[in-house]
Amino acid sequence: MQTMSEPLLAPAADESETVPASKKKKVSLPSLGSTKFNFLFFKRLWKILRVFFPSVRSWTLGFFIIFLFIRASAEYNYYNTGLIPSKFYASLTSRDNSNFRESVYQSLIIVASACICKSAVDLMANIIYIRWRCLLTRHIQRLYFSNLNYYKLNVIEKIVDNPDQRITQDVERFCNDLATQILPKLILWPFIVGYYTYKTYNTMGFIGIVAIYGLFAVATVINKFLMGPVVALIVTQEKREGDFRFQHVEVRTNAESIAFSNGGSLEESKSKELMGKLFKTQLEVAHWSFPLNMSVDLFDYLSSIITYIVLGVIIFSGGYDTLSSSELSSQISEVSFFSLYLLNNFSTLVDQSNNVADLAGYAHRIGHFLEVLQALNKRQASSVCDSNDESNDDGNDNKENGIVSNEVTPVNIRESVIESDVAAQFEDVTVATPSGGDSSNLSILVEGLTFHFERGRNILISGPAGSGKSSILRVLKQLWTPLKGKAQIVLSDSESELMFLPQKPHLTIGSLADQVTYPERHKRDYIDTGELDSVLFENDIDEALRLAKLYSVKERLGGIHVVYDGKWSDYLSPGEMQKMVFARLLYHKPSFAILDEATSSLSEEDETYFYSLLQEMGITFLSIGHRSTIKKYHQLVLALTGKGQWTLGLVE
Repeated sequence: MQTMSEPLLAPAADESETVPASKKKKVSLPSLGSTKFNFLFFKRLWKILRVFFPSVRSWTLGFFIIFLFIRASAEYNYYNTGLIPSKFYASLTSRDNSNFRESVYQSLIIVASACICKSAVDLMANIIYIRWRCLLTRHIQRLYFSNLNYYKLNVIEKIVDNPDQRITQDVERFCNDLATQILPKLILWPFIVGYYTYKTYNTMGFIGIVAIYGLFAVATVINKFLMGPVVALIVTQEKREGDFRFQHVEVRTNAESIAFSNGGSLEESKSKELMGKLFKTQLEVAHWSFPLNMSVDLFDYLSSIITYIVLGVIIFSGGYDTLSSSELSSQISEVSFFSLYLLNNFSTLVDQSNNVADLAGYAHRIGHFLEVLQALNKRQASSVCDSNDESNDDGNDNKENGIVSNEVTPVNIRESVIESDVAAQFEDVTVATPSGGDSSNLSILVEGLTFHFERGRNILISGPAGSGKSSILRVLKQLWTPLKGKAQIVLSDSESELMFLPQKPHLTIGSLADQVTYPERHKRDYIDTGELDSVLFENDIDEALRLAKLYSVKERLGGIHVVYDGKWSDYLSPGEMQKMVFARLLYHKPSFAILDEATSSLSEEDETYFYSLLQEMGITFLSIGHRSTIKKYHQLVLALTGKGQWTLGLVE
């Protein structure tokens, strides 16, 4: 093998003209910030509402207007229902039988109409909740699964805790609270309060307005003060819930490994620690909710008697002396309804303090999540622009027949290789471990790496553990950003022509057919419409299973379309899981494959079988592996020697 102590690269350009990736200004990721009922809450709430109502012509806005109409109709019926007692008082005290019968008929119609409208409001509120949750979840998932953001947030950037909880639980609770608890009660609140303020003023005068509004103002100030700590604690509580659940998900996922390692006691200790933190936060929420709930209840009880106190002042001061007894009873009933309904609407607003506190906590977590996802997309767009600028500046001066070179003359490998397409290329790439923004803590793995992955030239990447073998693939797949240089897949249709085979395969939820065809969407819909021959489809899967030595799995399950109700990683052995990845490769038949220790759980016999099969199929592959037996299937060896050094040469 030809050894090259310097990077395989033409004489480097002036370094002053090259700006390393680490030196370029990156789009910063926003922090969670203050988690109180403040301006930031309204800003994040507005960001979420724009997902629900993207434009004035959106169907969600039209549906919401219909909901407003039905809610207004229900309010009109509530108003008529509240006047029923005064009509009965008037007819009963005056002993008017005909008026009494008419009141009965009208009351039955009003009550029936009110019940229908109330049920319609509840129905539409639930539909809105479901639709909003669907819209918000899809919007977040679209951002989450774009530009590999799901990888960045779970592996590299730790600024968002428990993304899975925010997508599922937080979104569900936010939409449910807003659509079914807060919206139906508060959407017409300003108009209702304005109308009943007018009616109360006409019947009770200025003293009634002052008493009711004064009580509400005092309650609002007190509840605003008490609500702040609850909002912050709700955010912390949701984080603790996510951490506690994640611990048990990890135990479930790795149950066998934990059992073999006798790690049950340690995992129990960790679970208790997380449970203790969660319960401590929940107790703090309960303690801070006590004065808030007491304030809410006190206002409710005071609201029920303040009307009669004001009425007593008016009556005992001679306000209704001109009315007869029957007229006074009717007047008291009507006035009580107006003032109590006004107070009830104020009470409703105060009663929503806990719901609004919860909503604010969820809005902060979801809004921050959206901000981070959007910032990641901006960062990706910025890096693409920088990459394009570099490619325009670099030119092709460093290429020589698809093989890089410098002052040390490399072996002329190209003489034995047919002219072919390039699948991927590395141009003066320096790879370092992600530092989370701390450039002083960088660990250089590979420095100045330059080579091309071409059709007909199989490359083996070797080196000790931790030397950066898998890191090279992460950079190629754009999971990591190189410290310097450029790595890219240059195939016109990379998704169908190039396939990655990881050491630890992911087995998705679904049937055996779903495992083989992954990541292709299931073709059953095309089969049902007649656009795809089901026999040919199933024959392709059967052939892939047979070649991958997994046909027995189909026989055990009873067919390729049988959905396994459990975890595939528990059903298949580690060796069978790696064979499943080869089954996918055999099904999709790409031109190129990248194998990241994809045969580490297979026997040498199976390993030899699969490498020979790839050669027979004409698939060009780049492998990471430790066994010397696979070296014979490659033409080139890229050896990583540690501390950024590497060598490239022919297989001996």
